Amino acid sequence: AVIMLAGLALCLPRSQPQESHSYVQLLLSLFLLICKHAALRRASAIQSLLFFGFSAFWTILALLLQTPRYGMSSSVAGLFGLVALAGAVLAPLWLRIFSRLAPIHTIRSGVIMVAASFLLMIPFSSLTGLCSGVVLMTTGLQVSLISQQAQVLNAAGSARGRFNTIFMASQF
Repeated sequence: AVIMLAGLALCLPRSQPQESHSYVQLLLSLFLLICKHAALRRASAIQSLLFFGFSAFWTILALLLQTPRYGMSSSVAGLFGLVALAGAVLAPLWLRIFSRLAPIHTIRSGVIMVAASFLLMIPFSSLTGLCSGVVLMTTGLQVSLISQQAQVLNAAGSARGRFNTIFMASQF
């Protein structure tokens, strides 16, 4: 870690903050940004709801797999993380396909994928249905996250760090 720190200190460009506000002022300004920018509020709300569904699924997956219907151990739920990697691989491909469209269409497609994943997993709760739903959910979540974060950061101007703080913190 010390070698990495030294390497980063040597290689990263030096930068000075563009604003001279105190840390407390910057924290308070987060609330002003939320009040002032509807696009930031909208993106934060949409992404937090998607992440809520994503978190809820992963929270109950181990319990579901331990029911008599599946009879598996909780460690099998961890293997679903490997299945979710397919969604992380598919998201950039999806974004490339939709890159010519307005960002709102890409965001909507991500939201639709997450909703469709639940609609797929509920009636088809076999392992195949769950795996398909995990891939669809992860892809949709990533597509929406990347698209909305790009949109938020494009609107941020010199407050990119604070916009990103609000956007990312809203998911948790």
